[in-house]
Amino acid sequence: MALNVGKCKVISLTRRSERNKICHSYEINDEEIKRCSVVNDLGVHIDEKLNMNEHINIMATKARRTLGFVKRLSKQINSPYTTKNLYIALVRPILEYCSTVWTPFTKYQIDNIESVQKQFLLFALRHLGWNDPFILPPYLSRLQLLNMESLEKRRMVNSAVFMYKLTNGIIDLKELNEQIMINQSRYETRHRQMLVIRPSINNYMFYSPMQRFMRLYNQFYNSFLTSESVNIFKNQIRSQIVY
Repeated sequence: MALNVGKCKVISLTRRSERNKICHSYEINDEEIKRCSVVNDLGVHIDEKLNMNEHINIMATKARRTLGFVKRLSKQINSPYTTKNLYIALVRPILEYCSTVWTPFTKYQIDNIESVQKQFLLFALRHLGWNDPFILPPYLSRLQLLNMESLEKRRMVNSAVFMYKLTNGIIDLKELNEQIMINQSRYETRHRQMLVIRPSINNYMFYSPMQRFMRLYNQFYNSFLTSESVNIFKNQIRSQIVY
């Protein structure tokens, strides 16, 4: 297969500072490959430190631009449910694409994403006269008015569904299945975990996708074991998560 060297890029995944980072040059057909700090892989922006800040910032900016278009388009629409349909069709997919890969764990990242939906709610419910931001009802109460869920809860449900499909063979990912270890302890304790999770040496490992998925399994393992289908499992998990 012939490679287009101009489209090839090199990225080093490391937590080291710029001064201590070790970088080598790579060549294809005696032509040096360009080095970059962020690479776009199937719509997900992967940065050098794998903290997903770059992807979340780009994604949130794109979603805000699209929300601005929706607000201009529906300025004369008085029904909040019609505006909700436009938001769900055009804006929310941007905020949830491949969320199981980049799910945030810092408050700044979570708030950055959630702020887009909060802007939508202010617009959709503008006829209720909530002009003073200091007397707004709680965020979850505003969501309930339109029968919506927080983006954080939706990401958690999607992650749990991914783990359900993985453990039930609906999706076949050998590399991930090899990381799943059943607790073989003969002793039943009150806080016994069904899956063994290796100790984490830093936050990057603790909040990595597989660590997060296995903690979800341990938290809701009864639903994982008793659900007969993906839809039944999704409804059970959704009823247990409060965000």
